[in-house]
Amino acid sequence: MRDSRERREREEWYDADYGANATERIRDIRAERLIKGSVSTTSGSVTLGDNYRITNSVYLTAPSTGDGPSDAPFGPDEVDSLLCVRVATKGETELAWRLRTDDQIVLLKGRQDSGRRTAALCALADVGAPTKDRPLRQVQSSTPLGTLAERVDGGASGYLLDATGMGSLRECSTTDVAKLRSALREHDAHLVVLVDEDDELGAVRLHAVEHDPPDKHAVFERNLAWFLLPRDITTPARSGVDSAAAGRVPRLLEQVGTIPSVRSWRATFESPADASTLAHLLAEETERGAAVVADELDARVAGARIARLRAQAQGLLRGGSAAHSPVDQAYVIAGAVLDGCRLATVIDAAENLATRLQKAELPDGKWRRKTFARPLARRLRHVETQQGHIETQQGDAGSDADGAVDTIVTLRQPPLRNVLIDVVWQEYEAARRPLREWLVHLCEKSPKEFGDDALNVQIGVDLALSRLAQHDFEQIATEVLDPWARLSSPFAKEAQSPSERQREAWRVRHCPTVVAWVMEHLVVGGVQRTRALELLERWMRDRDQAPRHTAVLAFGTRIAQSEPDRVFTAIKDAFQRLDLDPMTRWGSPSYYVAAALEGAYDAGMRYRAVHLLTTQASTQGPVSTVAAVQALLRISSLDRSYGEAAPRGDQPDLLAWLDAPYLAPGDRPPSGSATPDIEELTGGIARLWAIALATREDKNLSRRAWNVLHDWDRVARSPETGSPGLRGRMNRILDHLRRAGPGLREQIENYEKVRDHIAAYRRTGSSGSDERRRGEDGTD
Repeated sequence: MRDSRERREREEWYDADYGANATERIRDIRAERLIKGSVSTTSGSVTLGDNYRITNSVYLTAPSTGDGPSDAPFGPDEVDSLLCVRVATKGETELAWRLRTDDQIVLLKGRQDSGRRTAALCALADVGAPTKDRPLRQVQSSTPLGTLAERVDGGASGYLLDATGMGSLRECSTTDVAKLRSALREHDAHLVVLVDEDDELGAVRLHAVEHDPPDKHAVFERNLAWFLLPRDITTPARSGVDSAAAGRVPRLLEQVGTIPSVRSWRATFESPADASTLAHLLAEETERGAAVVADELDARVAGARIARLRAQAQGLLRGGSAAHSPVDQAYVIAGAVLDGCRLATVIDAAENLATRLQKAELPDGKWRRKTFARPLARRLRHVETQQGHIETQQGDAGSDADGAVDTIVTLRQPPLRNVLIDVVWQEYEAARRPLREWLVHLCEKSPKEFGDDALNVQIGVDLALSRLAQHDFEQIATEVLDPWARLSSPFAKEAQSPSERQREAWRVRHCPTVVAWVMEHLVVGGVQRTRALELLERWMRDRDQAPRHTAVLAFGTRIAQSEPDRVFTAIKDAFQRLDLDPMTRWGSPSYYVAAALEGAYDAGMRYRAVHLLTTQASTQGPVSTVAAVQALLRISSLDRSYGEAAPRGDQPDLLAWLDAPYLAPGDRPPSGSATPDIEELTGGIARLWAIALATREDKNLSRRAWNVLHDWDRVARSPETGSPGLRGRMNRILDHLRRAGPGLREQIENYEKVRDHIAAYRRTGSSGSDERRRGEDGTD
């Protein structure tokens, strides 16, 4: 009695949340994250903004604000060029109005990467009309506001001071401001002071304007038009930029807009500086005078973007002051790894990581954290917060019945995630151990602590560990992957309480899955491919079942595309082992085999997966036959796939493939034939289906087999989804089932009678309703 209860508990545990629809949804979510680089939510808003184009064309060539004894001037040509490509905003208009009507000094509040500097220069140019003799000047950021009056003279029409985080306003007195205002008025000059959204302003009373960022796509088109103008035009007029924007820009985008790296960058501009960089690259292509080579341009654009992302990652990790380290950095890393999770989850994880990093800095010291040291938004500037619902592995939105929504964190630029992890691992050796241990901690936590975030946490850890393994495979394999691959079943530990078993069950089911995903990245991505395959082979030869099962899970991924012979040899070996040791301390080995076959099939190896499971059903023992039945039902439940990043269709994928078979590269019949023997496969599928329908030992298996059979039949006969080919294939399957045995023949005949009766009732009911409506309307 006790043995049967434990056996049932094991089976229920391995089947829970791992049906075909759940694993199909998990693969689709991972593909969306990997290929599209995005996180889906059901609603939300996006925050835009960054530095303007002038960042590239002027500021990178002007003297640094912190170096040299004098202030940096902006020449008239530079300012005129800036005005030609400007994308005006309400904040810029208000700033210019304030400068004209108020007394010379205005604060412009906004993020450092919001385009505020460009808005300030445009407003100063509109008001002060700079010339060669009286240009605009950028004041060194280290200049105290109280001493600036001494530097104001008739040699400038306007001044720009970036006081972000400098504390100069907090230390300035009312007398200092009055003295500065008087000096500016005397020389008919104006001053714009740039401050951050949360900078402390002290007691100084100055007019402040809230900056609103420009539209990045408009900035991209204006900059592209400017770069496309002839080189002999020193200072083009705005009308020339308008003309290019209306003519040459659309033609160029039609030519290069579909190139993957161009399309991806345009869709996720982090900043107008991003837009300017891409515009300059595309404009350079037209100057070559030759036809655009898509692959070459794709590589150049991708390289330029990675360089910008690496600089951004370095800035995020180095930008915080020592007083806020390592908390700022912990939030940066957590926001990148936990892309798509709730804000509360990101905050908890960031605090945990900050504690680990702090212990690395001060192993024996005490850490005192200031509660109100820095606003949360300042630490999460590389992400967006959206109001919406998280999609779960079951495909729903995870919302409550009352319509409540959550605050969800998503990366503004998904490619930043990998670059950020690279920078942390390669440039900050003291952060390596805390980062690795933190990722392990996240993966091993109970799903109850994450709720609907569990899948996104799992995927985030998978992607981060994959990057680390690419850099240091042996370390990650030894410290993380191999221990997870060898996790033992909680049911082997008799002394554990039910709650302890449940927590341990999560680790045993959850962590080997992440190991399989990491190995998939390493093999399919080509980085550390040889080492990863060697480790999988070593696990397959291990005497312990746990690493063998983990290896089988890994083979049931996209590895099947690149290593089909190796994969199906391993799965066949796992099949053969089932009858030798069907139930061991690891629970139900048939789950791993069925899951691997389903994954290999969904990776494109349709023929080889179906041929293997139908062959095993006729040549092996009862346990492997049941595993083949489970694999068939999982595969039969998959919706039609049109590619990794494309939405799935309404038809069952296997039924559609049987109607119109095709072979992917590597998915060849053993005979070498160009086409598979569909009739042979149909007979094998029907034999497995008959076993599932007729089973009396497992009512859940039988019920599921009938449900899937009904779904296939309904789709094949539906006017919206069916076709003559699908109906013919379904009829042949039903014929095979009728011949499987007298008892099943009677059940199939009863099923068809009920099906036809319901269909007839619906047709006559619909027709009668239409006739009654026509009579009521007085029409015929």
